[in-house]
Amino acid sequence: MDAPKLTLRFALDVLIADPVDFGVTVRGHRRMIAITAGSFTSYLPGGDEVTGTVLPIGADFQTLFSGELTYLSASYVIEDADGQRVLVENTGIRHAEAETIAAINRGERVENDVVYFMTTPVLTSSDERYSWVSSRLFVGKALREPDRVKLFFFEVE
Repeated sequence: MDAPKLTLRFALDVLIADPVDFGVTVRGHRRMIAITAGSFTSYLPGGDEVTGTVLPIGADFQTLFSGELTYLSASYVIEDADGQRVLVENTGIRHAEAETIAAINRGERVENDVVYFMTTPVLTSSDERYSWVSSRLFVGKALREPDRVKLFFFEVE
């Protein structure tokens, strides 16, 4: 049995607002980060490339389990130049040394190679061009910068 193949299908540059910190609640330390804009490129099966925008709707809801581990759950919408939309529901984890996570939480730039930041995006669309996304599994690699998150979604084949 061979391991599944991963094929890059989406590259996103998602601009984000400053975090809203709810502090430690009965459900853990909670934060919310609004998604304000962005862009994407999709590498469709068959070789076509499509570009578009990340709409300024949606947010990333986070639970900081410890000084080293954060659970993320984001929902937002991407739209291509033809006005076709894809709903992105993306969960994941970010793990690094406590001082690195503290720097991220303060909005500082950190080296991405010291942060484990992986996601499991679920994509949905009513448009025929993107109907295939609802019947595929994706894994994502994320890179955090102070004002944005760069995401790369790979189809599991």
